[in-house]
Formats: sequence, C-alpha cells, structure tokens
Amino acid sequence: MTATEPPRATTAHDPFDHPPRSRTASRATHEHLAAPASAVLPPYALESVDRALRLLALLPEQRQLRVTDVSRELGVAPSTAHRLLSTLAHRGFVTADVNTRTYRTGPAFWALTTAAQPADDLSVRLRPHLRRLSESVEETITLIVLDGLFCRFISGVRGARPLRTIVRVGTVLPCHTVSGGKALLAELPPRKLRALFAGHRLLPMTRRSIATLNELSDELETVRELGYATNVGESEDGITAVAMPVRRPDGTALAAVAVSAPTARIGAVPTRALLDPLQEAVSRIGEDLLADAASL
Repeated sequence: MTATEPPRATTAHDPFDHPPRSRTASRATHEHLAAPASAVLPPYALESVDRALRLLALLPEQRQLRVTDVSRELGVAPSTAHRLLSTLAHRGFVTADVNTRTYRTGPAFWALTTAAQPADDLSVRLRPHLRRLSESVEETITLIVLDGLFCRFISGVRGARPLRTIVRVGTVLPCHTVSGGKALLAELPPRKLRALFAGHRLLPMTRRSIATLNELSDELETVRELGYATNVGESEDGITAVAMPVRRPDGTALAAVAVSAPTARIGAVPTRALLDPLQEAVSRIGEDLLADAASL
C-alpha cells in the first residue's frame, strides 16, 4: 500500500455466497485517439506508437478485450495485436487472464490517468478529517476508493513520526491486498463480488497476499464481523494498515479511510489507540456527508 520512509482461479463452489465508478476517458480524447485505422498519419509519426495509443483508448470503454478484438479494431494481424497486448501487459497497462485469454486495464493505466486528474471533490471535502486523524494518531492516513479489481489512493496525509509510511496520491493496487480495498469489498453484495472476480485470479503483491477466492471470502467475513479491515505486509513487506468504510447518507460505502505504519511499531493487530480515533473520524465524515445532503 505504501512504502516506509526513507525507502519504497476460479473455485469449485461459489466463495462469495454469504459498476465501479466510470473510468471512461474524456470523449474528445477518446475520439481523437481512436481514429480509424485508415487515418493518414503525419510523416513524423511512429505507427507502432500510434497503434499502442489507439489500443489504450479502447480500454476504458471495454470490460475486456481479446486478441481478435484488438486485431479487428486496429486493423492489424492477430500476431501484431498479441505483441501490442503483451508489451502493455509487461508494463502493467493491461492485465491478462490466462483462463479466459482476455485483457483488461491494469494498475499502470489507472495510475497514469488518476495522476493526470486534479483532486476531486471528495478528496478535497474529506482532507480536513484526514489531517485531524493523522494529528491524533501521528500516523499516515489515506483515502481509498474501489475501482474494479483495484483501489485508488485519492488523498492522504503523512504521519508526523520520523519513521513513517508515505502515500502517493494516484497509486493503484489490487483491492484484495489493501486494507481499504478489503473494507470496501466487504460492503459489496455476493452477486457483485461474483461479477467482479469472475474469470480472474488474485494478483499477489507479497508472499503474504491473499492467494485464492476462498481465502478472500473468509477474510471479508472477518472484516464484516470486526467492522474494520487490516493489511499486514500484504501489499508491502513491513507495513501494517487498518481501514474502515466511509458511508453515504443511505448507508452504502463511498470510500475507505486507512491508517498505516511500520509493522515494527504498531504490530499486526490494531489496538484501540488506532481503532477508536479511526472510528470517530469515519463517523464524523458520515455526519458531514449527511449534513451536505440535507442542505441540497
């Protein structure tokens, strides 16, 4: 999830028996990049780069792509389409599912698009709460939203201690490896969880990352029972985090607030010294959101 400073399958039964935010690029940008294959390129243009950009422009509007889809859309041979997808997968812009032989947007794609956007209303609105929580516990605080199989860090405040975790706004990580991601997954109904993970394997970040859907299902049940989620070295070795969901006035989860710190300092099991201020912060955020809704 973060780095310390100074450094950085489908199962036989349904494990979840118990539409993310729009990612479409601006229409003007998409229409420009997705020009027909027959469009004449300027003499200085590199055809391979043009194809890669047009492929990237296809991704936000497609749930998943096959080699044949890319071949048809770009007007290239299947072998060329496969090489383009393989190159993007190597750099993390797409992720490949070996079972379905499909590709979908990867973490590098969302890190790039998120970093190019200004802070949204939610991060601006909630930042004072994050700052107060950080001052209370003297640790790093992050605001996290779910984005498909990944979660995005949209705001954060660094802790005051010399040895601390750092947050990079725009970071995108697999949702099952992050405390905030698990806190938000636990809020989803079983049918949405099934749809979200259908045909996909869990991407590990460390040797402690959850590896199977059955493990994830058990973990989410624990999150529901406790009211909070933890990440103990699952996204980065030596880092522990605890998160709780922020709720809309209707009770549905909007985002998650996480406290992170070196495991050597706070251990693997969160104490009331962290949980109580975190609970108070998300409660106050909920009250503010309710007041905002009432004033409309």
